[in-house]
Formats: sequence, structure tokens, C-alpha cells
Amino acid sequence: MSSSENNFDALVVGAGAGGLFAAARLQHLGYRTLVVERLDQVGGRASTHDIDGFKVNNGAIVIETGGITEQTFADVDAEFDVRSPEPPILYRLGGKDVDVTGGGWGFLLGKLTRQGAKLVKGIGAARNDSGLPEDELSTDEWVSKYTKNEGVRGIFRNMCGSVFAVSSEELPARVFLTYFTRKSAFKTF
Repeated sequence: MSSSENNFDALVVGAGAGGLFAAARLQHLGYRTLVVERLDQVGGRASTHDIDGFKVNNGAIVIETGGITEQTFADVDAEFDVRSPEPPILYRLGGKDVDVTGGGWGFLLGKLTRQGAKLVKGIGAARNDSGLPEDELSTDEWVSKYTKNEGVRGIFRNMCGSVFAVSSEELPARVFLTYFTRKSAFKTF
């Protein structure tokens, strides 16, 4: 390698979605950009592993359409070839498909636990600011106030991981509930 091959205008640390988007934007603007990653693959919390022949996601599995992701693709003249499923999310429970985007939370949680109605009431209370939990309470801690049912806790772990790319122990309940009660969750994913 000659010394000129090691000259870069920008260094991006981390090859997760944010790092790759930043690098794509810098490169598109004409900056010689180097991306470094400590792992042996790109994707960060939005990557997939092969485990015993199965594809297993490490984190985020949904991609927002109409937001910064799609805008980045447009800004760097890349094709945004993403399929938008309809409905955007389904849970299969007892042979029935439950669309939580169409108000199926009550049915889903009620089938999993007798405390489901209390949890749905807690979600409803979060629709106004006085019903939002304090800042330091995690989503998992908030759910645990209503139920110890592992199936229900698993659903919330899945939602935190797939949408926010963090665990339910990391994500503040206030953030989770604000997203799902104030914005049109899963409408543009």
C-alpha cells in the first residue's frame, strides 16, 4: 500500500446503521471515508446470525419508510428496495392472527395472561402525560408491574428489540409508551 492509499478525509467508527448512513452521506459528498468496525460484520444491532440453519436477528428487524432511512437512500442516489407488509405486524396466537396495529393489544395480552386487562389499561393511561411512568423506569420494569407472565414480557422484549434495537431492560418505558400512544406506530414500517 502506498501512503496515499491511507489518506482519508473522514473516519466513521462503527458499521451499524448510523455509521453506514453517515459514511454513505460523506462518501456521496466526495469525502474519502473509512469505516472501522470491531466486529467481523456490519449491521450493528440490525444484523443477523445463522444459528443451526435459522436466521436469527440481533436487534432491529423493522425499517421505517418515509423517514431518515429512506431519505438517506435518496440523498446518496441509492435504490430503496423495501417491501411494506400489510398489516405491518402480526402475532400468531392460538391459530389466530392478531394485528396489534388495529387495536389487537387487548386480545393479545388478554389471551396470554389474566392481568392483560390491567396492562392494556396502563397502555391506555399513557395516552395522556399524567399516565406516563417516571423517566428511569425501564419498559421491562413497567410491564413487570402488571404481570410476571414470560409470554407477555417476551412480546415487549421483541417489540423493544425490533423497533428500537435495544432490550426492554434498556429502553425507558416512557419512550416506549410515548411512541406507541402518541405516534402512529407501525404505520410507516
